[in-house]
Parts: sequence; structure tokens; C-alpha cells
Amino acid sequence: MFASSLAVGGKDEPLFHFGCRSVEHDAIPHVREALKGRDGVGSIYLTGSGVFRFCPWCGVELRKFYRETWHELVDQKVLDEFGTAA
Repeated sequence: MFASSLAVGGKDEPLFHFGCRSVEHDAIPHVREALKGRDGVGSIYLTGSGVFRFCPWCGVELRKFYRETWHELVDQKVLDEFGTAA
């Protein structure tokens, strides 16, 4: 899980994301090259991410739960990897 900010009414509001990858980040270009030209494997996702509002385990609204500490979940390296704006 990681967070990014969204400007709303002149104020930063948090967005919470989950991210996953099937291979190490550094290996992605090598895997893509190895899969080139193979039938049926062009649609394999090596990374993925999504935004969520509630904790999938306990149901708490993340924006409220992390209202004072969400900035600690912002990681520019992770945001860059998953193509998410800070």
C-alpha cells in the first residue's frame, strides 16, 4: 500500500493505492523483450495498481484512519514505478 496526494479545494487529500508486480522491477524490460513475438503472451501484465478507499480487511475508511500520518505512506520511488502522480 502507498499513498499519493490529490489537490482538492487548495488542500492536499490522500489517495491510497495498492501495487503489485509479478517480477522484480529491474527485470521488467528483460521479460518484455523475452515475450516479444510470442503468440498469446502479449497481454500478460507485469505490474498493476489500483486505488482503494476502505481497508479490505477491517473496512476502516483509510482517509480518516490515516488523516494525520498519510504523508508517511508517500514514496516517490514507488509512485514513479507505478506511474502514479505525487
